[in-house]
Amino acid sequence: MAAALVKRTYYGQPGRYEQSFDVYMPLPPPVGPLPLVILVVGSAWLGHTQLIYRMTSWWNSSGPRTVAAAGAVCVCIRHRGALPPPPTGAGTVLALLGATTLLAALLPPPFSTPAVAAAGWLLLLLLYIALADGSATFSDMMDDVAAALARIRKDKETLIPPNAAKALGYGLLSDA
Repeated sequence: MAAALVKRTYYGQPGRYEQSFDVYMPLPPPVGPLPLVILVVGSAWLGHTQLIYRMTSWWNSSGPRTVAAAGAVCVCIRHRGALPPPPTGAGTVLALLGATTLLAALLPPPFSTPAVAAAGWLLLLLLYIALADGSATFSDMMDDVAAALARIRKDKETLIPPNAAKALGYGLLSDA
């Protein structure tokens, strides 16, 4: 059985790709009720921007397509990405020193000096801090998923194909 993307819905800001979900259906649509599966896809901590998604769309869409091809309606939720806060304080210094010592022992000359290894780790830390600046928080990610589930629940009659109705009475989508 094949699968197709039926609908993309934005549950956050209109047109904001990171706050959207897709509905996938099996093809040809089977007769009778279908199970409903909701997937929350990860974002490699980078978010689901169009640029990143273009590079990984085969990966991000393969899961929901596989679920739909198995005979279920699959709703695939995207969310804003988040990076854990950059390390700070004494723990960072100790981790940097330990990693630098290990790296200096593993690298061939002339990269085996602690100063070169420390400079490399410092550059990685600065890059990480720059990437984390302005990224969503874990709370933002959870809020996104909650907003998507609320939107699915609210608009289930128009978002979810009618032959998935049997699944709507259970779990996250129930009105109870």
